[in-house]
Amino acid sequence: MRTQTVSSAVDWRTIAALNAVSAIAQVGQYGMVFVMLPLWLVEQHGNSVQVGMFGAALWLGLLGGVAIAPRLNRSCGERPVVLTGLLTTVGALLMLWHLGSSVLYPVGLLSGAGLGLRWIGLEPWLYRIAPAQAHGRLVGFHEMLVGLAPVVAPLTGTVAGVTDVPLRLGILFSAAASVPLLLARRERSARGSMASRSRVATERSIDSHYALGRAIALAGGAIDAAFASLFPLFAHARGLDTRWIAVLLSVFGLGGLFCQYVLGWLADRYGLERVTVSCAGVTALLTLLLTLPLDSIPINLTMFVLGGSITGFLTLATIAATSPRAGARDGELGAVAMLFTIGGVVGPPVAGEMMELFGNPALVWQTVGLAAGLCAYALVPRSRSQRTH
Repeated sequence: MRTQTVSSAVDWRTIAALNAVSAIAQVGQYGMVFVMLPLWLVEQHGNSVQVGMFGAALWLGLLGGVAIAPRLNRSCGERPVVLTGLLTTVGALLMLWHLGSSVLYPVGLLSGAGLGLRWIGLEPWLYRIAPAQAHGRLVGFHEMLVGLAPVVAPLTGTVAGVTDVPLRLGILFSAAASVPLLLARRERSARGSMASRSRVATERSIDSHYALGRAIALAGGAIDAAFASLFPLFAHARGLDTRWIAVLLSVFGLGGLFCQYVLGWLADRYGLERVTVSCAGVTALLTLLLTLPLDSIPINLTMFVLGGSITGFLTLATIAATSPRAGARDGELGAVAMLFTIGGVVGPPVAGEMMELFGNPALVWQTVGLAAGLCAYALVPRSRSQRTH
């Protein structure tokens, strides 16, 4: 009887509504803006510096949104923060549609901020009301929905082309996400206990597990953002047309969607350090393969696995931040999100400048260098952990 009472108290309507908001909004705010607008910019004859700076503007705006959202959550409540994030992206894309590339970088900042506000406004709300006995399953289901965005968005480019389609669909999906938000019930406050846990958690020292998680987040953010922003330019220089690039981006997104559960299972079975070394090594090796003349099947397989490994850096950083072995300190996930975003701010402009100076393969060398550095760093906490057990 007690189990039934607890189960009946779960607000499934709000859980379903917030999952729908995330799934729809992610297509508009991330898929159309972060994935497809760089490709749109290439079609508008943008060069590597412009594409890289636009990618940096997106991630810098995201960093700002992530930074201010917790304070806005406390002062205004989560629902207004989520709605503000959605409307910010809609307004930014309308500016770009009507004013053109003269407002490109402000649009990047505003679009990124909109995504950050919606992300940090929604996910803490969702996970606080999740039933404890099904928390992991709900998180996994939510991440699967979010992972659909970098698959759906390039597919639309494959079917409909990229001329103005990212702008129109970005506006449509971002606006449509506000509809299920209306179905979410206002949450009963649980901030007192969370604040207490946070105060206790801040008294704990950060061990090598947390340090590795932060390193993964910083390097992974730089790799992910640079690759997503500049791969269209890299592929275009190698003779691929925009539709074929859109197909490869879809395959990349499918890898990110389907490989994350596998990475989590491997981390549980073999340890975070070993999986990080493997993931970074695979990223470096497969990125090098992109410099070779590959046929259709090999390049699609390469992009699929790269999608899993590059997207997997955030998954591994999140595992480190929430690991029971390391104490699951509240606030560490926020630190990982900030560092991942900082990496995303720095990665694209550095890669863009290097590509301008040394040619398009510079994107490969930056990715390989960061992945190799992370691989080497991951071996340090692993060996230390082995000595202490």
